[in-house]
Amino acid sequence: MTCLLRQIRSWFQSSGCVRLPNIVFFDFRNSLALGTFGVALAGDLLSTERVLAYPGFRETNPIARPFVGSRTGTAVYTAGGFMALTGGMYLAHRTHHHKMERVLPWAFAGWEGFLAGWNYHYLPRARANAALVTAGR
Repeated sequence: MTCLLRQIRSWFQSSGCVRLPNIVFFDFRNSLALGTFGVALAGDLLSTERVLAYPGFRETNPIARPFVGSRTGTAVYTAGGFMALTGGMYLAHRTHHHKMERVLPWAFAGWEGFLAGWNYHYLPRARANAALVTAGR
């Protein structure tokens, strides 16, 4: 199938009928989207680490729970998530699903940003609970 598509593409280009653009994966839009996702993912990573430092709080994601006990595990989990998204975007790019390639990182960046905000929302509560626990001892 790929060979047939290449042959059709070369026929169109050589005949001068249609000039098909050469679409690059790491263009400005994808780089910006991946950078935004990376910032949101780092925000979620830092906020999760801060909340988990207080007693009585635990990771709600059962897949991430074994990893967030150490900084190394958290870094591995975060890097794996970033690589999974980048791989999914590249798969969408190679299969000519360019709209999905453009939308995926923004959707996941929004989700990770929401989770970071949620964690920072609970941070004052975690501090208050820790103060109550230490005052009660």
